[in-house]
Amino acid sequence: MIKNFNWKFPLIMLVVVGAYYVYSVKFSTPRRALNIVADSVVFKRGCSNPESACLRLNFVFPAFADKIPNKLSESLYSDYLLMIEDSSDVKNINELKNKLVDISYRYDSTYVDFTNSFPKASHIEWFVNIYFEVLRNDGKILTLCYFYSDYMGGAHGVQNYHYQNFDIRKSSRLELSDIFENIDDFYAVAEVAFNEEYQSERDSGVFWFTNNKYELPQEYGFGSKAFVLHYNAYEIANYAQGDIVIEIPYSKLKGILKSNWNYLTE
Repeated sequence: MIKNFNWKFPLIMLVVVGAYYVYSVKFSTPRRALNIVADSVVFKRGCSNPESACLRLNFVFPAFADKIPNKLSESLYSDYLLMIEDSSDVKNINELKNKLVDISYRYDSTYVDFTNSFPKASHIEWFVNIYFEVLRNDGKILTLCYFYSDYMGGAHGVQNYHYQNFDIRKSSRLELSDIFENIDDFYAVAEVAFNEEYQSERDSGVFWFTNNKYELPQEYGFGSKAFVLHYNAYEIANYAQGDIVIEIPYSKLKGILKSNWNYLTE
């Protein structure tokens, strides 16, 4: 018979092993892709004929057939509002819709004030459009790409792309530091990919890199076969240069991705 045996240690080990097993199953077992559909808030004033004054607002956003975690919903929809320069925190799709209705009325008020100030102006067409595309939705990663465009007078309108990247299992945003083991290693790969397509333009000073030192873009995301780097118009070059998109095949990221994302290179 074993005397004075300390049962605490094996019990603690059993709890640790059990917790690790649950964690491993949760984060290694593939989940099904999210069921995403498009929803929208649309507003229109005027637009009765091609020559009439017109205000059109089309806010299209993702909706989910199944319930998603509150953390994911809040992050996704609050970030959506930032595209129209509204920093409100919204917790779900219903709050987003209500906020977009309020924003639509504000646009409408500005539009009415303008047309009242210039009653003889014809064919005034103002618009705001936001659409989205699902780039990746594999049960682990969700990447959405939004296209924003507007025209409120002036020489030309504004347009840009915005990417949202989420770890579905943790319901959290993915920054570059969450994706790559070492940002410097990714920086080196990205610069090589950029130079392969734009070395001559870079040498001729087309890009606005400080001291010609390469810079990563603000927008990036996971595509079906490659990691996407997206420079919006005006980000690193003049408007005529347009958007610059670099796609880095996942095979070239082998060894620098964090372990959660190594499956992309297989």
